[in-house]
Amino acid sequence: MSFLPIVGRELRTAARRRGTYWFRTVSALLASLAGAWLFLLSRDTAPQQWGMSLFAALAGVSFVPCWFAGVWLTADSVSQEWREGTLGLLFLTDLKGYDVVLGKLAASSFNAAYGLMAVVPVLGISLVFGGVTGHQLLAVAIALLSTLFFSLAAGMFFSTVTPGGLRAAMATAVFLVVTTAVLPWVVQRWTPAGALPLWDWMYFDPGYALWQLAGGQGQSAWWNGFGQSVLCVQSLSWLLLAWASRRAPRIWQDNPAGLPRLRLRAAWRRWVYGDALRQRAFRTRLLDINPFLWLAARDPGKPAYVWACLGLFGLGWWWGYRREPDLWRDTSTYLATVIVLHLLLRCWMGLVAGQQLAEDRRTAALELMLSTPLTAAEIFRGELRALARQFGGPALAVVAVDLLLCRASVRMAYSQRLEIALGYAGLIAIFLADAWTIAWLGQWRAVTARAAKLAAAGTLLRVLVWPWVILLSLITTYYLLGLDRRWYIELAGMRMMAGWFALSLLNDLVLASHAWYNLHTRFRQVVAEAASPGRTGLAAWLRGNAPLAPAPPRS
Repeated sequence: MSFLPIVGRELRTAARRRGTYWFRTVSALLASLAGAWLFLLSRDTAPQQWGMSLFAALAGVSFVPCWFAGVWLTADSVSQEWREGTLGLLFLTDLKGYDVVLGKLAASSFNAAYGLMAVVPVLGISLVFGGVTGHQLLAVAIALLSTLFFSLAAGMFFSTVTPGGLRAAMATAVFLVVTTAVLPWVVQRWTPAGALPLWDWMYFDPGYALWQLAGGQGQSAWWNGFGQSVLCVQSLSWLLLAWASRRAPRIWQDNPAGLPRLRLRAAWRRWVYGDALRQRAFRTRLLDINPFLWLAARDPGKPAYVWACLGLFGLGWWWGYRREPDLWRDTSTYLATVIVLHLLLRCWMGLVAGQQLAEDRRTAALELMLSTPLTAAEIFRGELRALARQFGGPALAVVAVDLLLCRASVRMAYSQRLEIALGYAGLIAIFLADAWTIAWLGQWRAVTARAAKLAAAGTLLRVLVWPWVILLSLITTYYLLGLDRRWYIELAGMRMMAGWFALSLLNDLVLASHAWYNLHTRFRQVVAEAASPGRTGLAAWLRGNAPLAPAPPRS
């Protein structure tokens, strides 16, 4: 048998897919548009300064998807085979653990690596304008590639820890945040000076290498922080892959658990679900309200997970306030806290909304469900009730925190109390409108997208990203046509806030209405079409699932 056969097969398969070329083209196009937008907004500045701005902006923007690539691409690679019971079939052959892990890694990361390779030449445009050296360009490319590999390796490791795709993705996200932001800062804060003369815990932060380049480091000596950080991150990445390769051949086996483990598992289940009487009462109460509500909310610990996350965030915020009161007691810190809380809950809702529908659609259980007396409207109401049960209380708590921070901000900046009050009111209104839109659009995307993660990505992209894309496009057109010089109106401050508020509300209204109408008129038709084999048409041909026209009969 050849060396790494799955890797070779997956690379050949990915190279023949249309999506590989489209993803690379779209990545380069987006990077080029971002560079053109920065050039239009700063066309009056010196070329050297513009080149440095373009380089820093594209490097910072590219770091975010490289950092979270593992959450999206590899966190559910091995766990999906584990859930479906097909992982053991791979190990009935001569394949080893590293064959499967590296094969899954190659299949999941091919597009991401191609997209990063397409962005690097756009970064090279900064060399033409000056202010950036070839050494910096090479160092940034290495730092981004190292960050991407670290994130993918972390996702692959947690994919072998738990069979749940959402749990693996959230564990990967927590690990990346702790490793990159929390742990290095805490250790650096509490470690005495001179305790680590050669190595530093900050070297295990993937963003530390980029930070060194931004501060002018790494230009003269690769071993001055930058090289050490890349080496530490790569070592940790390969350690995670080795650990995943060791676990993969054993996780599918049904090994009997020991008595201490069984007792611990029973105690945990009793604490989460309660005793038999409590479980029966909970099941009866949900079934009496709505059968699909029981199906989507039968885990009674779902609201507790959200409350626990908010509690940890609150404890961290209070600890920071006690440690740095002057830094925390500021209107910008209050505003950043509100934005982070809103983004956390909306992204969590986007991942959960429609997850049950997507899973039932994948297993054909949704088609069987529609053959029962359960109507489509009852399914939608059950999903909405499940989301309200999980996120209703935390959302109200976040709104209460918003009001408290708004009051504190008004007291600190009393001269701008009207602007601050209007800004917080707009944030709260958009938060509630986005939550309502995500609840409906997530269900519609769950029955139309090919996978649950594609449905979640489409929902969050349409609700959170599209208003900003439209707003930035309008601002670019405004300055490109020279309307600022004709009307003498600068788009900044409250005008930007008002434009974002209007576009977000309009976007939520259009998306929620469209999703509501399609769910109530086309739900059964879409489910039936998804379950029927042999789909044809232009959309199926573009996805590579069917020919554009049926093949002629053979004579």
